[in-house]
Amino acid sequence: MLNYLYSKWILNSKNVIVIVLMALINSIVITKLYNVYARTNEPFSVYESGIVVLNAGLFLFFITIVFVIIMSDYPSSDSNLYFLILRCGRKKWFISQMLFSFLAIMTYIGVVFAFVLIRMAPLVFVANGWSLNISDYGKQMGLLQYIPFQLYNQMPPLQALVFSIVLLWAYLQMLLGFQMLGFSCGSKKIFSVIQMVILAVGIGMVFLDIQLKWYFPQAHSILCTHYQKYFKRYYFNPYLSLALLIIVGIAFHVLAYLKFMRTDVDRLKENEL
Repeated sequence: MLNYLYSKWILNSKNVIVIVLMALINSIVITKLYNVYARTNEPFSVYESGIVVLNAGLFLFFITIVFVIIMSDYPSSDSNLYFLILRCGRKKWFISQMLFSFLAIMTYIGVVFAFVLIRMAPLVFVANGWSLNISDYGKQMGLLQYIPFQLYNQMPPLQALVFSIVLLWAYLQMLLGFQMLGFSCGSKKIFSVIQMVILAVGIGMVFLDIQLKWYFPQAHSILCTHYQKYFKRYYFNPYLSLALLIIVGIAFHVLAYLKFMRTDVDRLKENEL
């Protein structure tokens, strides 16, 4: 069951949009870093390119939107739904969907980061320390919009990268939990619309940098938004943000499971987008 779901997803023609995402990252972020290197002749830390992509609100929005698009069929509700549930049972079907969502998220993050690392390979050094491009030339070179003071002053780059990846994983898992709940309620299309509205409003709140942003998951998924600019203090505990994203994601999946076990299969088939 898991192999079927994963192979079907990998071969989906929607995945071509990932190439568009890579083109955006290359034209805006990678080109910027290459231009900085040409002016300073100083390499970047191998971790910094990944941090740039995950802590610029606009790019996290692009990453999220592309993921929602390529996962819009999750969970699968095509013509094989009845046969698959009859063959493996509801419980096993649901667990397989959750395992698939984990693999899909890790594959997606892995592909994006592999692309960034390959493109940045000629310009990086391997060490858990911020490069001079960030520490000395960041403001002059316009890099603070990608790696702001509030992140650079708080922790070394490896910790920042790992924490950013974990927050992104928890955030995407929560979104898929919401989609699964919509599927189980027989209202996948309605839930998809609600999800897109929340994404759009949430990223707007992040850009406006107002207190209301903490009511939306986007703010909790961006590591640098948690910290103050100059002091080793935070506006919102990032570990609490991680816990909230995980707990809400689990709650969505539990509610979806309970509803799924009681819902008629014929109604679930109506979820197909």
